[in-house]
Amino acid sequence: MIYFAYGSNLHPGQMFDRCPGHQTIGIGRLPDHRLTFPRFSPVRRCATASIEERPGDSVWGVLYRLSDDDLPVLHYHEGFDPFDEGADNRHTTTEIAVVRPGEPVAQTAMTYVAVADDTRERPSRDYMTTIIEGARYHELPRAWIMYLERIATAG
Repeated sequence: MIYFAYGSNLHPGQMFDRCPGHQTIGIGRLPDHRLTFPRFSPVRRCATASIEERPGDSVWGVLYRLSDDDLPVLHYHEGFDPFDEGADNRHTTTEIAVVRPGEPVAQTAMTYVAVADDTRERPSRDYMTTIIEGARYHELPRAWIMYLERIATAG
């Protein structure tokens, strides 16, 4: 399974804790999407990242190869039960096409999309720091890191 991370799973420590068998493939850009924060996480106590379609925008992230053992653990942490796609899921999964720098063909991957709960909360400073540290670690484009640094936080 190829997975595209754009939020806190960019952080190498978090990803290793959740999915010790993962392999990093490299960075990529999801065209015609934007980063949003439409759902409140009671665990993180803030709004958390998601994506939505938006022509002309892009979201940068990292592609990982997940082992069969890692996927159920990641589903658990993301609040997704593939056997019960009802109202209890905090995220759904979707297949996307990610463009890798220097590659002529897009890479197909799975990613998570938050089920919006109409939160008016913002992401916390700690949550954004986790994302930014991951973006720096994977050497995402400087312009993307600067964009992440400008996102208003709850404190």
